[in-house]
Amino acid sequence: VDTQLDSNDIANLGYVAGGIIAEVDGSITNELQTLSRTNDSITLSSGGGTVSIDNLAWATADYDSGFQIMSSQNGAASYRELTHGIGNYPSRVLVLVRAIDGNNSGFIFHGIGSSQQDDDTGNAHHGGVVYAYDQTRVRLWVPDANNSDNSGAIINVNDGWGEETNVQTSHTAQIRVLCWE
Repeated sequence: VDTQLDSNDIANLGYVAGGIIAEVDGSITNELQTLSRTNDSITLSSGGGTVSIDNLAWATADYDSGFQIMSSQNGAASYRELTHGIGNYPSRVLVLVRAIDGNNSGFIFHGIGSSQQDDDTGNAHHGGVVYAYDQTRVRLWVPDANNSDNSGAIINVNDGWGEETNVQTSHTAQIRVLCWE
């Protein structure tokens, strides 16, 4: 089987370097098609076929906790466990933290998967929402005083970040957990 194209083969296709030299199928419009999306499928018009896509970027989450208030330095309530009900490890988990006060009110931060700070260092500002998940649950931790230092916050954009522009330390925020199957 000859798999090499030579200049005659290319000319027969109607192409030269730089573009099309001849319309070979009799239509000047059939090269223009549209894409449409239905659920997790993308279809090319004019019988061009359909492909399935990863629906994470498009689909509604299979679990959505909705925004709910959570506070750091709040004893046992600084930990929360939510049941997502998917029955398997989610393919994607997103934890959103929305500021409800301060310079970043209305802005959304993402939760993180681990933390390297605790309250032993004395007035060491730290913060964030740490999360983990398994086949049925999402666990959320926010800072809480263990050794009497209550400087940890649910949102902490403090001294040393961005020339101190829009810095903020907040102990209360809204948390939302989204999971995809």
